[in-house]
Parts: sequence; C-alpha cells; structure tokens
Amino acid sequence: MRRGLHRAAFVAPVLVAAALLGACSGDGDDDGSGGDGTTVPVVGYTTTTTVPAPTTTVPDITYTVQSGDSLYRIANTFCTIADAIVAANGWPEGLDHAIFPGDVIVVPGPGCPVVTEPPTTLPPNKYLALYLDERVITDPFDPNTPDYVSWGPVCYAAYWTAQSFAVQGGTREDLLEALAPLGTVPSDVMAAIDRWIVFSEIWYPVYVEVRGRIMTVQPMYPDSEAFYLTLFSDPEYIELLTAYDAVGDEDQFAAKFWVVDVCSARLRTTGSTP
Repeated sequence: MRRGLHRAAFVAPVLVAAALLGACSGDGDDDGSGGDGTTVPVVGYTTTTTVPAPTTTVPDITYTVQSGDSLYRIANTFCTIADAIVAANGWPEGLDHAIFPGDVIVVPGPGCPVVTEPPTTLPPNKYLALYLDERVITDPFDPNTPDYVSWGPVCYAAYWTAQSFAVQGGTREDLLEALAPLGTVPSDVMAAIDRWIVFSEIWYPVYVEVRGRIMTVQPMYPDSEAFYLTLFSDPEYIELLTAYDAVGDEDQFAAKFWVVDVCSARLRTTGSTP
C-alpha cells in the first residue's frame, strides 16, 4: 500500500566560533593570570528547518475479484497499472501472483477521473421550449385563418363572425345573428359556444393586456425574437396558455367548424352558397 512520504530537510547545528585572540604579557608568569587581552564572544548554535509542502494522499480502494478478471483488466478498469496493484498488495511473486474470484485486493488511487456532464438548462415552460426548439408560436387567439372567398355573402359573413367570436372576443349575440340564416344551430355546438364565452370573457382581456404591455418594450417587428422570448416567459401569459390547454380548440372553433360543414355541403350539392 503506497503512502505519501513527508521529509523535512534538517541542517545539523553549526558552531560558529571566532578565534580567541589574546596578547599574553606579564611579569614572566605564563599562567595568564595577569595578562592584558581581548576576547571575541562565541556565536551560539544556529538551526535551520525546512517545512515540507502539504501533500494530498488519495485513499486506496478494495476490490473483490470477479470471474474472468485479470490483473491487467482490473488495472485498466481503475485507471492504474498492474505493477502498482502488485506493489500495493506486497506480492513477492510480482506480476506472476495468481488471483481468483472472491479474492479481496487493494487497488491504489488515484483511480479514473470523474467526468461530469455540464448541467442542462431547460426552458422554464413547454411553450418557450416549443418556440426555441421548433419555432412554434402558441397563440390561442391567433387571427390568421384561410379566407373562403368563394362563398356567398351569408356563408362568408357567418364564417368571419364565427372566427371573430373565437379569436377576437366577439359577442354571442353577433354570432347567433350571423348563424341564423344557415339554419338551426345544433345543441352541442350551442353548448360549446357557451363554454367558450366563459373562457373568452376571462382570458381575452388578459391576452390583449399582456401582449400590449410587452410590445411597448419589445416590438414584434423588426425584432420578433425578443418579443416572443419575453412573451413566453411572462407568468400571466403562461397562466393563460395553461388555462387554454384545459379548454382546447373544439369549443373555441365549434361555431366556425359548423359553418364550414354547412356551407361546404351546400356548395357540393347546389354548386353555390347563400
């Protein structure tokens, strides 16, 4: 098992001594008792210690040998080398050491580097995701629709009044007046009309207010990208779209679909429409 070694450089004490200089003079005595001299003081011991840099020890791991394993396969799996595994386990026979399933061996660090994927930033809502990914513009009150110009004035007026009722907050009275010349409106269509009135009265004003507010800051043209990014991040607009998902377009366009069915049938059977 490998371990990090910490070594400190140590310099042995050094005695720095100056020579003692003395001029011995006296009355013929050579014991120095009456001498006149100068003494240089001895400098003390000096010790120098080098502090080692900190090291990081990566812990070893234990591994249970599996059937089909080899020393080299294990080394490759854990991003090390076979010689390092031999050294960590202290096998005297070296690379010739036999391993068997169930053996618990030491595999030295540092092991394979951990690869982390960068975090994925998801759009905060599905409507913004649809716009970013597919350029789908979710607009429950989109006024764009095919123009049935070949119809007669009655069918034409009924169609466009039903369209206005669906996407522009048209009134129930105007709608029923335009539908009357085409015959009796079926009960299921009338029920859908009434349900859409409830939704439209609540949410169409919100639709107008939100888009108008955003458009003052981010005009649709020439920079429609900024407009839609802001629109599909607006909490009120998201609330509107969520409410619309619960309703769907069957109620919204029930009257228009009925007009198309009636007028198309008359066009096929009589060759003209009122």
